[in-house]
This record gives sequence, C-alpha cells and structure tokens, in this order.
Amino acid sequence: MALSSAHDILGTVFKQASAVFMARIADEKEMVLVSSQIASIRYSVYELDAQRPDFRAVVSGHASNMVDISSTFFDTLQTDGAWKSDAVGYNFRHTLPTSESEPFSAAGRNYLVEYQIRSQMGILFMVRFRVNAI
Repeated sequence: MALSSAHDILGTVFKQASAVFMARIADEKEMVLVSSQIASIRYSVYELDAQRPDFRAVVSGHASNMVDISSTFFDTLQTDGAWKSDAVGYNFRHTLPTSESEPFSAAGRNYLVEYQIRSQMGILFMVRFRVNAI
C-alpha cells in the first residue's frame, strides 16, 4: 500500500512581478491528467509568516481566482527549455496575472501559491508552490 506524499514545490520570485508556475500533475495511478479530465482550476496567493506556521494572509486580488483550463493544461507533456526539473516534462503551466494587483509585493517575504484543481470526477488535486520574493 502506497501512501500519498504531500509537499510544496519550492522556488524564488521577484517582488512586484509576475511568475510562471509549472508542474506535472498525475492521478493516484501516476497517469498524467489531461485537460478533458479537469472541471475547474482556482488559485490563491497567501503571504506567510515564518514565526506562525499556521498563519496565511490572502493577497488582495489573488483569492480563489478561476484559471482557464485550455491555456494552462496540456494534453501531452511539454519538454521545452522552461522546464528544468527532469527530462519527462510538465502538463500544467500558469502565469500569475498582475493587472489587478501584484501577487508578491515585498522582498524578503514568503508566499504560498495554491492551485485547487477539480477533476470531472470530483477529485480535488492540490498543487502548492512556496516561494521567497527577492
């Protein structure tokens, strides 16, 4: 019996700028998800506090926002130069918008970018990026 492994993807972003987030998202059988399997995607950005692990404050303009499935989910794994993690590739790529408000307003702060991806079967996949702003 295999256990699920929950972890945050770590990274660094520039303050007052957008960022691109990429991941390979698969189901419990390690089958890569495709866009037709996805019912919805929402993202939120939270500012974190290293002194209080349970604290997270939502960043204004970045709370439970809808994400367009067709422009972020790929039906084949992408292996372009932007993906540096391995030779297998990614099937999810999203650029955080900055037109409404900046997602990462200050250097030296930690943020959590959380994607809630709901499948057509009702399964919720959580993909989280913990980033430090510089």
